[in-house]
Amino acid sequence: MTSVRPLPSILRFNQLFAAIVKLKHLQPHSIIISLFAHLHFCGIRPDRHSLGILANSYCHLGRIDFGFSLLGKQIKVGYPPDCVTLTTLINGYINNDKLPLAAQLLDKIVGLGFEPDIVTYGAIFKGLCRIGDNAGALDLLERMQSGGRCMPNLVIYSTVIDSLCKDMMLQEALNLFSAMKNEGIQPDVIVYNSLIRGLYHCGYRDEAKLMLNEMLEDNIAPTVETYNLLVDVFCKDGSVDEAHAVLRLMIDSGEAPNIITYNAFLNGYCLRGQMNDAKKLFMAKNSCEPNVVSFNTVINGYIKLNFIDKAVNIFQEMYRKGMTPNVVTYNTLIDGMCKADKLPLARQLLLEMQARGVASDVFTYASLLGGLCRSGRLDEAVALLENMEVNGVKPNTVVYNILIDIFCESGRVKDAENIFCHLLSKGLQPDCITYNIMIKGFCKKGLMNEADDLLRKMEEDRCFPDDITYNTIIRGYILSHGLSKALYYRDLMISAARCHPPSKVGCLDPSNYCTNFVLMALLEDMEDKGIRPDIVTYNILMDSLCEAGQLEDAAKFFSDLVLKGLQPSIRTYNILVKGFCKKGLMKEADEVLRKMEEDSCLPNAITYNMVIRGYILSNDFTKALYYHDLMLSKGFEANADTFTLFVDLLSSDKLNVSSKGLLQKFLE
Repeated sequence: MTSVRPLPSILRFNQLFAAIVKLKHLQPHSIIISLFAHLHFCGIRPDRHSLGILANSYCHLGRIDFGFSLLGKQIKVGYPPDCVTLTTLINGYINNDKLPLAAQLLDKIVGLGFEPDIVTYGAIFKGLCRIGDNAGALDLLERMQSGGRCMPNLVIYSTVIDSLCKDMMLQEALNLFSAMKNEGIQPDVIVYNSLIRGLYHCGYRDEAKLMLNEMLEDNIAPTVETYNLLVDVFCKDGSVDEAHAVLRLMIDSGEAPNIITYNAFLNGYCLRGQMNDAKKLFMAKNSCEPNVVSFNTVINGYIKLNFIDKAVNIFQEMYRKGMTPNVVTYNTLIDGMCKADKLPLARQLLLEMQARGVASDVFTYASLLGGLCRSGRLDEAVALLENMEVNGVKPNTVVYNILIDIFCESGRVKDAENIFCHLLSKGLQPDCITYNIMIKGFCKKGLMNEADDLLRKMEEDRCFPDDITYNTIIRGYILSHGLSKALYYRDLMISAARCHPPSKVGCLDPSNYCTNFVLMALLEDMEDKGIRPDIVTYNILMDSLCEAGQLEDAAKFFSDLVLKGLQPSIRTYNILVKGFCKKGLMKEADEVLRKMEEDSCLPNAITYNMVIRGYILSNDFTKALYYHDLMLSKGFEANADTFTLFVDLLSSDKLNVSSKGLLQKFLE
């Protein structure tokens, strides 16, 4: 164009630049800057529009300072600033993660008398929500509403509501939803999708269904995203039949299922251990070809059931289909192999992963470290930690916790302490779990002074002790015959629970203190002072005694609380059932179950699952099957622990054919 005579007007070049900007794959902003330099050399003078395009390119490349220089040039040649240019600069700050500067610029714009348009405000809201600054977004929304000149529109409300839902701030999202409707702004399907998803993820299933009904009553048709959301939620809840009903509704309404729909079903089947159904869907010929997520889902399903060979076959199928596994694929396989004690295969897969150019991450190494530690190969684990850093993967606190824990469990507390110091030298902050592991290690060795010192350091670092911390140190002092110190920490624990807000004390709860001797002393102390122990106190004591294997004492306390006129709760009975089942005393567990029903305290899912596991571990599969059928008739289902026990036994060589036949019925 620059060779044509006479030269085309700047308007023609602006059209060209506007077209180039849309070609994202060509890195258009560097090209535009280069072309502008050529225009300047040819003596073609830019106008306001072309200067705006150039400023936008500089901002996209992180050179917002050059964008401001062009603003100055605009003013110098007689073009006053406008909202387009100012929005470009604000977007530049936002896209380069400099949101505070974007907010400052917005305030300056308003202070200079400019009224930002809805596009400018939209850019700020998008940036605030992207970094999770919901408070800032709500504050800006209030300022917009009170200003009265540029009012928030549907896009802005939708952006903020979606961010609030993702951060589980449902009440604020619903309040904003009501305010929006009061302003006369009709919600669209995007707003409803955000609210339905938020309600489901927070466990409000009934409210989510009401929101869906409200959407339909407002004649807003669900989109593919709406249907996919419902399918995904139902599948994750294990309600695959309801998900199929949604799929039929989706097809009947003319919306075609896509790969996201099929992946949700795959995930639902895998979560329930229904790998035959998952494989049928995976292999089915339909309009959607499996993608990497599909393969990863099926691989993970097989790994969770310890079917390593089948998972590897699916992995190899990826290559046969010309699909490249990603880091999630490799991490899933490596983690499964490590947990199945197939460390050589896991390490071989790590080498293959690196050879194929797939970058390993902290999860890759955490799995390998866990595997080495469980196998007692501690020195190899330390060597792998060093190799991890050499390969540019920075260990996090979780990785260090794995190593510190296994060294403490192995009695190598000094080595654990060295790793703890190494963590600090790397600038990482130990969390409550880290401190608890080290304190437990010191206590097991009887090094109570060291445990005390670490507890003080923990508090100095503003990492507040939780009930695990205190109980660990209390037990340590009891075993070291330091009863007075144990009682001191018991009182300190109770005081901390009362004085600190829950967010600072983690799971600290006075109803969770479970050190046997301390609890018994506390019970006697309460009775001496005329304080009547309640059912919660008895539950704590009985649970502690059962955990310690003192079932006879636990049963005596049960009789005692009944004599004192207290009504056993479902938890009281479950504590006894669990204690008897752990000891294999299934006759006694049966008796407790019968007494529950006599006392009109009906067993729940926890009760039945414990009894079923107890009979399975006692090799009485007939009785286990009886209680399984009884549980289903009461509307309860096997939980994850029971289901895993079924699968582990079926995949082991410990059972004969008839026993496996009985167990197989659990999965039918």
